[in-house]
Amino acid sequence: MKVEATDANGQKHYFDAPELDDAAIDALNSQAFTRKQVHRMIDNMSVSADAKSILNSIVDTSIQVGEKIIQIGKKILEIVIELIKAYPKASIGVVIGLILGGLISAIPVVGFLFGWLLQPLLPALGMAMGWMQDFNDDALKRKIADIQQQFYALKGNEIRS
Repeated sequence: MKVEATDANGQKHYFDAPELDDAAIDALNSQAFTRKQVHRMIDNMSVSADAKSILNSIVDTSIQVGEKIIQIGKKILEIVIELIKAYPKASIGVVIGLILGGLISAIPVVGFLFGWLLQPLLPALGMAMGWMQDFNDDALKRKIADIQQQFYALKGNEIRS
């Protein structure tokens, strides 16, 4: 099937996705949350207005397949929300890493010497450690495989004009 996607600059791109069929489109359009619920979740987050704006623009990103619209951005954020709820160890690891990185950066001299390195490294390390604990769980492995399978139908090549 021919897929039409518009990038952030408003430029249209066309792809041929031979594996995409009506069942795959319906699966990609299945909803855990409505668009309004996702926007409300974003609005209730304790993040900057810029971050909320970016997340809201992701939610509103869609692709067109023939006469059907796939709300691909909303689907991706739904999956992220479900993964955070289902596998909190990785999420907690990131939060702990962010807090530790911020604390170390705030210490005079030590923050100057190591803050530039530890600020981005500790959240990544915390996430990795949490994911390792979560990943030992076979349910997470199956969930990731299911997610990959859902998006596999979109695999294709760009059609150059």
